[in-house]
Amino acid sequence: MAVELATLADRLSASVNVPGQEFIVAEEDDWVSQLANAFWWARLRGFFTGYRVNDDFAIVPVDPADDDVDEALTQVVVAFAAVLTLENMLLSLPTGERYKAGPVETETNRSAQVLVQLLKARRFELEDIKDDLTGANNTNVHVIDTFISRTAMILEGAGYGAGWIN
Repeated sequence: MAVELATLADRLSASVNVPGQEFIVAEEDDWVSQLANAFWWARLRGFFTGYRVNDDFAIVPVDPADDDVDEALTQVVVAFAAVLTLENMLLSLPTGERYKAGPVETETNRSAQVLVQLLKARRFELEDIKDDLTGANNTNVHVIDTFISRTAMILEGAGYGAGWIN
């Protein structure tokens, strides 16, 4: 049975709000969209390679014969969505406001430091995803056990010099 993203909306809301208070209020459709977005971000990061979100906003296996996504992995989707939601909230928070009563004036500032750090984090993540997709993050390590190799050579009759093992 597919895991519908709508069933995770309450968990996402609970992840970004203090119990008993709602700092971030959204409709279920908004939470579902955020969860779908988070699923695909997580998929780009190497999670859920055997799953996809279908047109009904449900997580389903790519191969219908495979098992459905388990509870632990659905919590990963919620965690990714919570981070995306909190990033969006940080982007929208004003860090300074100025008002003036005489010929009406108002000013709202956003923290440049927060914006720069979020942009750096996104760029790093996109570079890392690009490296994953192009194979740049795949490193092949080869280990040669010289003791075993040398022993095999000796057993085959090879030596360090002519006549060493006859």
